[in-house]
Amino acid sequence: MKSDSEIKNDWIEIENKTIGKALNQLREYERETNNYLAHIVAALCDVDVEKMMSGVSSTHIAQARWLYWYAIRYMKNDTYEKISIAMNKESGLHFTPNGIGQSINRISEMISKEPIWTKRWTILKRIIKLRETISKDEQDVVTFRIIAPEGIKLNIKTE
Repeated sequence: MKSDSEIKNDWIEIENKTIGKALNQLREYERETNNYLAHIVAALCDVDVEKMMSGVSSTHIAQARWLYWYAIRYMKNDTYEKISIAMNKESGLHFTPNGIGQSINRISEMISKEPIWTKRWTILKRIIKLRETISKDEQDVVTFRIIAPEGIKLNIKTE
């Protein structure tokens, strides 16, 4: 029979594994979401997604990248710092939070003034809303197998 401290250590190990697995799933979902948005924006702007995610500075590719950042900000409410970190990991380059903020402001102005960017943003926003609707309708189930020592009553709540 296990001692109280051994049981406590078992529970801590279970919690750490569960939390670690959940965090990995969240990171993977975030990567998939960013990748999904990148491909949609690249298609809308008729640019190569790899060039858009790199430091290529041609006007059209840079503007597509701005729209991508604008979409991330809109969809996930990420800070400029978080977008910068993600882009720097993805590209191996150094996009600063200030540069990303300025780019998002520029594309915001372009969306409000230029019909082609208004149209692209309208389409992209509809795709984002559709993805959010689909995600809310999907139900994920997490199953835990908990074996409690004899005599210990478990009270488990789910939300």
